Amino acid sequence: MQETDDQGPQSAGAANSVPLDESATLQAPEQTSVAAQLPHQAAKQRSEQLSEQLSEQADAQPHRHHHLYLNLMGEGAMGQVYLAKDRDLQRKVAIKTLHENVMGNREVLRRFLNEMQITAQLEHPNVVPIYGLVVAADGSIGYSMKVVKGKNLKTLLAETRVFYDQKKRPDPAHSLNMRLHYFLMVCDAMAYAHNKGVIHRDLKPANIMLGTYNEVYVMDWGIARLIEHQEPDHPESTELSKIQLQALAGLEEDLEATQIGQILGTPRYMSPQQAAGKNAELDGKSDQFALGLILFELVTLKPAIQGKQVIEVVKKILKSELEPYQHYAPRVRLPLELLAIIQKATAIKPDDRYPTVFEMANDIRRYLRDEPISARATPPLQKLLRWFNRHRTLSLSGVMSVFLLSATATLSNLYQQQASLLKANQREHQLTQLLNAVGQKSQDIDTQFLNLEQRLEKLAAAARALLNGSRPDSQPFTYHTAFSSKLKQPADLSYSSHYGKMLSLEQPDVLLAPGAEAQQFTPLLSRLQHLRQDFRQLFLTTRSPSSAEPRASQSVQISQVSQDEQQVLKTGSAVSWAYLALKEGVQLSYPGKTGYPLDYDPRRQSWYRLAAGTQGMQWGSPHIDVQGQGLVLSCTTALYDQNNQFRGVAGLDLTFDYMIKNWMAIENLPFIEETYLLNYKGEVIIRSSDRNKKQGLRFGENRLEAVLDTPPFAQQQVLQNIQKQKLGYLEYQENSRNLLLVYYPIKSINWYYVVLVNGDQLFSQADE
Repeated sequence: MQETDDQGPQSAGAANSVPLDESATLQAPEQTSVAAQLPHQAAKQRSEQLSEQLSEQADAQPHRHHHLYLNLMGEGAMGQVYLAKDRDLQRKVAIKTLHENVMGNREVLRRFLNEMQITAQLEHPNVVPIYGLVVAADGSIGYSMKVVKGKNLKTLLAETRVFYDQKKRPDPAHSLNMRLHYFLMVCDAMAYAHNKGVIHRDLKPANIMLGTYNEVYVMDWGIARLIEHQEPDHPESTELSKIQLQALAGLEEDLEATQIGQILGTPRYMSPQQAAGKNAELDGKSDQFALGLILFELVTLKPAIQGKQVIEVVKKILKSELEPYQHYAPRVRLPLELLAIIQKATAIKPDDRYPTVFEMANDIRRYLRDEPISARATPPLQKLLRWFNRHRTLSLSGVMSVFLLSATATLSNLYQQQASLLKANQREHQLTQLLNAVGQKSQDIDTQFLNLEQRLEKLAAAARALLNGSRPDSQPFTYHTAFSSKLKQPADLSYSSHYGKMLSLEQPDVLLAPGAEAQQFTPLLSRLQHLRQDFRQLFLTTRSPSSAEPRASQSVQISQVSQDEQQVLKTGSAVSWAYLALKEGVQLSYPGKTGYPLDYDPRRQSWYRLAAGTQGMQWGSPHIDVQGQGLVLSCTTALYDQNNQFRGVAGLDLTFDYMIKNWMAIENLPFIEETYLLNYKGEVIIRSSDRNKKQGLRFGENRLEAVLDTPPFAQQQVLQNIQKQKLGYLEYQENSRNLLLVYYPIKSINWYYVVLVNGDQLFSQADE
């Protein structure tokens, strides 16, 4: 699809939206699930109806195109991806569309819609987010998604091979540990997808994108499907295969191009079951086989399956005949533990592979922690000791009958070894449970930060649209000074036991910096008054971890919101304040209240200076809230108008007490003494002992804002590992006590979650 006359595809209306299912598994895409239950003729009719409906909606909508196409980012046999600008939200997006010559093929359209709907429902940090359906004026369809700047894993492997070609060691960004770190994020995404009932079926290095800030995204879900969802036979598949062969005509067979037809996937990265065309039998273990082939390539820097023709590669796949386990640079020694993991993941029989991708990832994490992995055989001595433990009576009587005197010393030695081994196993079990708990908690915290960033981005997008122009809100705005006047204060003003003051959940308060004239901002404030609904929505959806979106039914929504508002006034929300400050000195803050210092200027606050003139989300240093909520942490983002001119800052605050109480604690682990959040420099941002803390502060530039000191983490070895982006644990002694420090990354904001553990209590059962 080419851009002409500064026009691009048009966004679809509300009728095209797909409701998300909040249950544990995903809903099948509509056109796929219906077709699976009907005869082929009925499925064909359903596909025709869907295409006609999309065309009618495109014709019915006014030709105001929401996207400005900028340039072509990439192109394949079936479609292309454009870089475009969303005119409403003033951000760049990627739009994927089909080629015109395949748009009429119903199988192509079915798979394209299937990719869009399944990917949109996979809400995971390592799956690229889908923004929405895009319908052009000519009826052609596509979808918009996040622009991922960076390179794919295939490129990273090629760059790594260049280091060895030049007789150099790879730098840290191309090291084996970093490659395994990327791979673990892919495993996390696939474990999540499998848990939701989705298999990818086309995993390969070219479909794994690495962002410029170490983000990892699993891309191209074009042939993904639900595990429980059987695909019907489509006659169009044969025609589709012909289209693909025509696109590759005149070229050598591409062993890394996705094949579509009876055999789905990329030849070099298929599982034996996938290569045999047993699509109905595929589950997560098929993706695991592909992950095993990718792991082989990550470790050796060579493809696991090689051949000049597709048929040759498929034959090797069917027999699981991998290349010799040798590094690209022959002198490089390969870890036997990783070989064992690869062999187990690429076993020819699915039952011989790992039960889940999660178990495979756990073995890699054990390797990185220099711990025994499950895929390696138990050493003979350990097998012997276990046999003695199971057959103690038989072994003792046999030994005593033959060697009565020498047996005493021998058995005593064996018993001591057995006791030591049992103690070591118990300690390993306790440690493994701890590491799993800390790893899970770090992922939970990561999800919380991502959710808040998404909520703030929604608020900022609404503010950008209003700054570019809108009708005034029918409800007048309220200055913060009016909240103390009985005649002018909002009707819903109520006392909040959580905040300790009078608040309005209907109205944000408006504040002008010293020297700002109210009259010149009246039209702008009338437009920005529309944000009261966005502020209110943000608080109601973050009031507790289980809070859901407001109900679709208006009558139910009113009742539920009233109940939720009472809960916010009583117990608060994950967000303590949300606000918008313009460079002219105007601030809107929610919930509405009064109580600002007389010389308060939002532009002088650290949260404003942190985001001004920057791009993306910014997490600042802890500071004291001027409204009396104690230590808070701010997340802010800059606002730009349609001419890319800086207009102000939107942000939200989280209180330390809320994060410590609801995010950082791990239940039922009494041996944990302290938990920390560290930034990328290794500086302590939050510790659990900071709850209700008022000391250890320094004043900002204008002495209106007190800032908490953020010293470097005290344990130097942990600090060094964090700065090298490693994860793991450190066991050490301090004041005659055995202590452990466990540290895991929080990927979304490049922080670390650190836990201090009393090792004596942790291992007390093993030592008894």
